[in-house]
Amino acid sequence: MLVQSQSSPMSDNRILFSLLLLQVIPYGFGCSTFFILAPEMKETFGWSYSQLGYITAMNNISLLVMSYAAIWSTLFLGARRAMTLALLFSTTVFFLLYLNHSSVLAICLVISLMAAGAVAWIPIVPLISMSMAPEKRGRALSVVCSGPPISMILVSFFAPHIIANYGWHYVWGMAGILSVAIVAIGLPLLFQIPLTDHETAKTNQKIPPGLTMMCCAMTFANGMGDMPALTFMGTILKDSAGFTVAEAGRGWFLCGVGGVLSGPFLGRVIDGFGSARKTLLYLMPALGVTTALFVLTKNEYLLYLACFSMGLHHMAVYGIHGAYLSRTMGVTQSTKAFGLVSLSYGLGTVGGNYLVGGCRDVAGDFFMIFMGLCFMLGIATLFSYLLPEDGAV
Repeated sequence: MLVQSQSSPMSDNRILFSLLLLQVIPYGFGCSTFFILAPEMKETFGWSYSQLGYITAMNNISLLVMSYAAIWSTLFLGARRAMTLALLFSTTVFFLLYLNHSSVLAICLVISLMAAGAVAWIPIVPLISMSMAPEKRGRALSVVCSGPPISMILVSFFAPHIIANYGWHYVWGMAGILSVAIVAIGLPLLFQIPLTDHETAKTNQKIPPGLTMMCCAMTFANGMGDMPALTFMGTILKDSAGFTVAEAGRGWFLCGVGGVLSGPFLGRVIDGFGSARKTLLYLMPALGVTTALFVLTKNEYLLYLACFSMGLHHMAVYGIHGAYLSRTMGVTQSTKAFGLVSLSYGLGTVGGNYLVGGCRDVAGDFFMIFMGLCFMLGIATLFSYLLPEDGAV
């Protein structure tokens, strides 16, 4: 077994700051910037809605494939080097998108950003596992998950002004400039993180047969249940609840605020329960209640509450999966399992989004569809209940 480092509170804060800061680039700027600029890029390059849908699908496929490939890049290169390459690659792509005027190249670059996001995210679990004691890992992972929502809010503030005055290319350029500054601050801190052993170290810990598969089943149901609710949140607010564009925008803003607060919130919840598994047993039903609220009421304030709750609990999902694995398995096992769990979650989100979109065209409304999403979150709750307690293996 690896011997945990006895880091001081100050060094723990430094670790969290560096990892939080660096996650702003690939998952934050990489994903949120494209979502915001997609309409402008569609108009510039003449993409149809079908083509935009294909690009989104290819983004998801890229994320899925690289979630698995990132296991081996992390184990082979080491967590810090793998993350560094992904960060430098993402920063370079931002500048290439700023300079680019080719439709085909733009598609390739956008897809590559999703791949880089996966390569940068998977190393988080081994880095935290080798730098923090088990009882601190849940809160650490939850705090790091606040990185993407922070960048989402940043981009949502500066993008409209830049688009209106200079054009969408300059938004990518701004993302590149900010990324250079973040890399300059964050990378030196990343390589100062004290690790307990070599990043590719293996342990002799035996994992019960089927544990990884049960985790994958849980995350698949989780992804199929909660991601479509987030994907179609704006559609429900505008088409079903009758929100204006400005009112729906406030809903997205509240969702982003909830995402930023999800890290500290989840850390408190994990501390309160003393277990990542018990936190899962809270998180899955909470997502179910939030999902149901979107179709059970048209009250403006309750829907705003649902938007905030979706951001608060959805972003926490990314941290709690890794928190459970890091508190239950050794470094190498948890790295492999985290890649597979991320892959399963992604498959669930792709399948869920596809089914919800298709069923919506047939059903005409979202009520029964969202009840189905709640059912999937109920299945995720059941699998969470069947998981062994943290550290019990």
